[in-house]
Amino acid sequence: MPVQVLVGDEAVALAKLARSRESVWLSLQGTRLTHASLGRGVVTQVRMRSAAPPLLDVQFEQHETSIFNDEVFLRGLITEIVVEIGVAADVESWIRESEYRQAIEFISLRLVSERPRLRRHPPVVTPRDLMLCFAWSNMRAPNYQMDHEFLQELAQRLGRFEASRLISARRAECAVGDYYSELGCAVRDVSIEQLDASTSRDWQRFDLDVGYSIDVKNARATINGKSHFSEHAVARFKQERNSYTDVRIVGVRSPYFVNPHKAAGQSEASEVTILGEVSSSDIRILQNWIEGRFGRVLTAVDLWSPKRLPGWIFEYPDLQYADRLQAQQALQELIGKAGHTSLSPGLRLLSAVYGESPDLDLAADRLLSDLYQLFLQCGIAKRCLIIYSMGAVLEAVLVGEAPAELIRRLRSVVRVGPDTDGTPLGLCDPLGFTERFFSAFETLGEGLKPFADKIRAFRLRGPDVLEAVMIDGSRWTMLAYCGGWIDRKGRCGSAPLVVGVVQHCTDCKRLACQECGYCQEPCPQCAPRMQLLSATTNSGSWTAYREDNEEADLARVCHPLSATPIKSTA
Repeated sequence: MPVQVLVGDEAVALAKLARSRESVWLSLQGTRLTHASLGRGVVTQVRMRSAAPPLLDVQFEQHETSIFNDEVFLRGLITEIVVEIGVAADVESWIRESEYRQAIEFISLRLVSERPRLRRHPPVVTPRDLMLCFAWSNMRAPNYQMDHEFLQELAQRLGRFEASRLISARRAECAVGDYYSELGCAVRDVSIEQLDASTSRDWQRFDLDVGYSIDVKNARATINGKSHFSEHAVARFKQERNSYTDVRIVGVRSPYFVNPHKAAGQSEASEVTILGEVSSSDIRILQNWIEGRFGRVLTAVDLWSPKRLPGWIFEYPDLQYADRLQAQQALQELIGKAGHTSLSPGLRLLSAVYGESPDLDLAADRLLSDLYQLFLQCGIAKRCLIIYSMGAVLEAVLVGEAPAELIRRLRSVVRVGPDTDGTPLGLCDPLGFTERFFSAFETLGEGLKPFADKIRAFRLRGPDVLEAVMIDGSRWTMLAYCGGWIDRKGRCGSAPLVVGVVQHCTDCKRLACQECGYCQEPCPQCAPRMQLLSATTNSGSWTAYREDNEEADLARVCHPLSATPIKSTA
């Protein structure tokens, strides 16, 4: 019978290796291991390893010449311990379980790619970038050589707020260009061609050519809205664009600066987040599916609103998920070994969508069946999960079911691996839109209960405002964001405003923002309520948006219902 002589941590290393390699376990069967140790803990470590599955049949023989206790071999004394090892009966079962866990971990890691980075620092603006900002404002740029001279002139002519807004927009374009370059695309900066004597007028229709046309929409954070955004910074000529049929829109979230020097990149807090792409056809396909599935409950004809696109409506291009094919192949192999029933609900759903399990029957599970049909028609995207969860919660409220149980199931479905929190169904979600919407819809479900027997149906007014149409014909807002403007401070942007947490205005039936008091204009109660709240509150929300404290204010920027208003007329 073979004998292996191991010294010190070699025995521990072998025990670790054997846990993940079947061949090592099998080679140990019937082997006598002699541990000659001059150091600490060999026998204790082997005992610890053997106590965890798969179980080893380990027998320790203590020789008369050895000095041994449970923790150490005394240094300097040769001690011989003979260990008889046999492979326990459940090792093969454990190996199968280990392979399954490793396969799931591999699949979940390959579903999500962190390359390229979605949060990034755009380059500091150049004089040409600032010249473009002048052109966007229909002004002739001065003949300066230094960027600080351009900044001073731009701020003097436009004001600090407008100058910062346009600078932020240009830096967003540069960030998107870098992002697509890292994806492997050949990027043409169409926007900057406005400064050149080019016969091409492409810059009037889109900003970048990455193999297809994209228009960059930059959104800056609001004071109270966390990841709600104040506006998309769009040059005036872009507001006249009237067709996006051949242009995909790319969203960017940027910090809110009123200091042009900070907006130009001269600040450590200038990180932007790429949100992904969307087109009008993407939304119309989703809209048609939602109308077909939830039309009795929810009217979504206003889901596409190019003047205001919420951050959650974007999705990353397929190139972001370069390893997804490996995940599909591993999933197919896993199904071949373990079968469908061993998969989690999320992996069962993905395997069906990927076509790896054409015989997989999801009809018995309404939730999985719905999502399967939705993804087949609209693609796997966060916006699909979010809009579906809204429709399903509203349907549950009207038929007397429990919305909280529905959200619990959705959470279990989108978690496809042990370390996939924050990546629903393997989708990148750096601002956490999906989970925050799930939480918001839980709150919405509870808040709607007192109104349930009075509601006839629901309607989306734009992608981010939910209105209940009552049996008596009145309309009450049940979910919204604040569009109020606070003097000398900027747009409020508090979100989400959810029924049950936020009170309705008694006059217009809109939700009245708890931060600034805004409901809607021209409601007669709006301005007096805002003035009263402004005069009586001492909360941090009403702290002046001071230039020297911008980073501190921006630390409060991250909420799910982040509408991203767009000032364009597509």
